[in-house]
Amino acid sequence: MEDYINNNTLVENEISKLFKDSFTCSLCKNVFINPYICMNCQKVYCKKCIDNWSKDNTKCPNNCEKPNYQECLGKKDILSKLKFKCSKCAGEIDYDDAERHHNSCTGKTSSNTPNEKKIKKLTSDEVNILKQEGNEITYITGKKYFYYYLFKYSNHTWFN
Repeated sequence: MEDYINNNTLVENEISKLFKDSFTCSLCKNVFINPYICMNCQKVYCKKCIDNWSKDNTKCPNNCEKPNYQECLGKKDILSKLKFKCSKCAGEIDYDDAERHHNSCTGKTSSNTPNEKKIKKLTSDEVNILKQEGNEITYITGKKYFYYYLFKYSNHTWFN
């Protein structure tokens, strides 16, 4: 999983910027993959990292005697809010869906799928037309008279 869930594929957003320390393993310095917590010191590590550490060490990396590691559900809640860039198709994927997506991704993107979400630069008039037609539109950012909107699809020529 570390091939497709890591600091390089992480899509930066408010959550990832604010809480980066909250989802970074102190052993591999990467995004937690299957986080486990030391119940003595409350430090969290990737399952694979702590398993490798424990092979050669009797203390936890934080020097706890007789560490007791358990799955860390609290970190999984934070991780579920993160998105990653797929290295095959360049699409954004959720942490919880990353493994399934990576295993099934062909690397191809389909631009004509009706429910595929696209980002396009639109004028205010174009946005009003889309809204009147009942398209689902979410404001992302704007500069002067142009706006970027996330929408499902439209039959208008300016989207081709």
